[in-house]
Amino acid sequence: MEDMIRKIIEVDKKARKITDDARSRRARSAEIIGKKKEEVRAEYMAIASRRLDVIRQDEMEQAAGRLEDVREREAQVSARLDAIAAEHRAAWVDELVLRAVGGESA
Repeated sequence: MEDMIRKIIEVDKKARKITDDARSRRARSAEIIGKKKEEVRAEYMAIASRRLDVIRQDEMEQAAGRLEDVREREAQVSARLDAIAAEHRAAWVDELVLRAVGGESA
């Protein structure tokens, strides 16, 4: 009978060891998976950040190009308005003076 009790205790110890080992492996696996998950997440965030930097730079270059186009068009319009004003300045001044002093317009 004692022999049988010893065997039961021995089997129970082995079963507990197997269970403890399985729990330890499970905990280590969970830790490894957690670390791998963080590595993958960090790698993904780094890739996304680099992509955003490239997109941001491209957008800035495009915006600078569009701004330069707008400035060129503004300079052209301004030059045309200056030319028109210079061409008609004398007539406009005469018309304003005439209207101011009460004369008739041309």
